[in-house]
Amino acid sequence: MSEEMNKVETVVESTPVAEEVPIVEPVAKKAIKLNFDNVTGYTLIRCEKAAKKEDPNISVPSISLTYQAHVAAAAAGVKVDDIYALPGKEFTKVCLDTQNFLLGSEK
Repeated sequence: MSEEMNKVETVVESTPVAEEVPIVEPVAKKAIKLNFDNVTGYTLIRCEKAAKKEDPNISVPSISLTYQAHVAAAAAGVKVDDIYALPGKEFTKVCLDTQNFLLGSEK
């Protein structure tokens, strides 16, 4: 046998790196003003359906950040992506204000 036939070629397949969550930077900082007076039952049901499409594991919508973001977007008249793109501290405040509205514990 020739030497070439005795050579073993090793093929190493790389495993894909776990997909990272993209960091979305807001293009321009805009003030989010929540107006819950315009939120109807239809709005809440539409938001729940949209949130469950994103996260089918939602069991209690009023405590889901995804649902809260959808309701906040509807209340502010912006796209949900505008809510998601808020800095963490502002996103948390918007979601907390929305949760207070949903649970009837507004100040």
